[in-house]
Amino acid sequence: MECRGEAYAALLTFHSTSVTKWKTKIAAQGAKFDTQINLLRTLLRSLRAVEHAECHRDFVLLLGVDVKLAEEHRSALQRDGFKTLRITPVQPGIPTTDKLHAWRLTNYTRVLFLDADVMAIASLDDAFRQPEEFVIAAHPYDTVQGAACGQPLERRGVTGMFALRPSISTFDRLIANLQLEPDLWDVTKTRHTPEQTGLSCFFRNVSRTWPCSYLFDIGNGGHTRGAKHFRGCQAFQGVHQPGICEAIADHIAQECTWARSFADARAVHFKGSLKPWKAVPRCAEQIRKGRLMFYQGANWVPLSPRDDLRWNQSSRTCTSVRHAAPVRWPDEAALPNRCCTFETLLKAEWHAFFLSAQSQTGLQVP
Repeated sequence: MECRGEAYAALLTFHSTSVTKWKTKIAAQGAKFDTQINLLRTLLRSLRAVEHAECHRDFVLLLGVDVKLAEEHRSALQRDGFKTLRITPVQPGIPTTDKLHAWRLTNYTRVLFLDADVMAIASLDDAFRQPEEFVIAAHPYDTVQGAACGQPLERRGVTGMFALRPSISTFDRLIANLQLEPDLWDVTKTRHTPEQTGLSCFFRNVSRTWPCSYLFDIGNGGHTRGAKHFRGCQAFQGVHQPGICEAIADHIAQECTWARSFADARAVHFKGSLKPWKAVPRCAEQIRKGRLMFYQGANWVPLSPRDDLRWNQSSRTCTSVRHAAPVRWPDEAALPNRCCTFETLLKAEWHAFFLSAQSQTGLQVP
């Protein structure tokens, strides 16, 4: 497969000043980047695992000028093959808008930008073959982009993944738009993701949004009717946008659950409390052992993350939906009912890639 001229990109930045109360997680970490380095290296391993055998794309890390990396981290990134580009702040104090520097990567014909908390689980080759100038992953529960520029719910995007055609002229137009339409890029109105609303609205007439299965948000279920984030939406958005929370909940239930998405999912976005590297009491120790297994023939073999788990009450075993076979931890111990969830499947897969990175450098779990 021909993939010369194509690249992945990600952002590692820090601004020494903050202009608002809304600080991104990266900014809040100050100059400590251990977690971000671990996530980036794990992301890269997941991408390499799903790439075509003849396709080995560059991975460009947009590295903020204020980022000071320890020698062990510089060495690890170099060994993994990351290419770095030093960047200056686009909006001082608002690190996420530094993603706009991806348009300056004009050595490449097409770039796929990914956040560090993404994991690839299937080929992303077609992300580089889109005719549109800008294609973005879906944000099923966004409540800002509709109010900001009339973007319909199914078109709203999340900048955890987007494909772009690098262009200095487009970069200049984006910077100009940031100054001409400041409300679209105002961090106090869009919380900690001003670039998300800015980009979605800027490209709204010429872009396309992937279905929510393409980049699956592991937290989608929390926005269905009655769930925690649904109640929060009603409390904070329901008064200003009547019916929006119900529309979001119904859209997710109909299109964006894991049960409806796993067969077509290409990547997973780990967000909020469901990040696999966060210490959680339930199943955490076993999840950190890596990829789940299922019984095939006379052997236990790795279970694809593009699957789902169901508890079989009659046999009292956790089973694969695709294979209708028992599922086990890597040490062949049985999964208890409390761990028999798709979140367990995806988190265990992430730890398999993390363990691969850790084995080369001895870096610790985030």
